[in-house]
Formats: sequence, structure tokens, C-alpha cells
Amino acid sequence: MEADPIAWLAVPDKHPVLDSAGKPAAYVAARLGDPGNGRFDGFVIGIDVPRAVDPRLMLEVEYIGDIDTDGVHTTLTATELAALPEYEPDQSWQPRLKRRKR
Repeated sequence: MEADPIAWLAVPDKHPVLDSAGKPAAYVAARLGDPGNGRFDGFVIGIDVPRAVDPRLMLEVEYIGDIDTDGVHTTLTATELAALPEYEPDQSWQPRLKRRKR
């Protein structure tokens, strides 16, 4: 049975990230983009690493192929996924909080 495509905004947390061989190698921790203008930058992904802090890595859109109900398909091997740079929040993407009225 063929997987159904899904939009990047509909990708659930912990959705599998599949390596170039189609095997689960990571999971989605967050989506990055601007839904207002349709801009998609990629995903923050997590990799289960025994006895280590689970890193949050930046998977940029250029390494992403299809996104479907099976997972986020990448062009990277599992080793290349694990070697991605750590995600560092960009100040421009931080939520702007309004002051509370007293």
C-alpha cells in the first residue's frame, strides 16, 4: 500500500525521519517555517543516542524528498543525519509575546 503525502505543517511530532535507504533514523521534533507565506525551512530532528543527551539537529529542506504518512524521506544516510549541525534558534523565528494588561 502506498503512503499518502502530507503537508509539512501536518507532520506530527515524533514522525519518523527515514534515511536514504528508507529506514527510520530519526524523528521530527519541530517544524520550521512560516505558514503565513508558505515558507518551509526544514525540521528539527531528534536522534536516539544511548547514554547521551538526545541532540536536536537541523534537517534543512534541501535534504528532504517526499513527506508522507510513512515518514520524512531524506537523501542522507543515517550517518549523515547524525552528523547534521545542532539546531540553534534564529532570533527572527522566536515568538513575540505581547505584554499582559494589568
